[in-house]
Amino acid sequence: MPKVLVVDDEENIRLLLRTVLELDDLDVLTAENGLRALELLKKQKVDIVITDIMMPKMDGWELMKKIREDLKSDVPIIALTVRSDPLSEKLSREKYKVKEYITKPFDRKELVNKVRKYIGN
Repeated sequence: MPKVLVVDDEENIRLLLRTVLELDDLDVLTAENGLRALELLKKQKVDIVITDIMMPKMDGWELMKKIREDLKSDVPIIALTVRSDPLSEKLSREKYKVKEYITKPFDRKELVNKVRKYIGN
């Protein structure tokens, strides 16, 4: 079963994403910030990461940087954020190689379809 790591500081978003993704037969891990996400990524292999950008302790951009540079991972990343400015999207795509940049509120079906696109199912 494909494994998804959801990183968001808002518990209700983590719970919503867990429910939506599990209903689509995906295994879901969650983390409340980038630091916790890195701990999980060092212990477990995941097929895709969905991360917020604005979070305490370690924001999504720092997490993306550490995934790419420190962990040397090319795991697909989807940014899921309230930041709708073109500069944030450009930075995420060009510097951190995110596959998708989705703004909140998001369409659940669209998110699942994009996840499936990058995990190969």
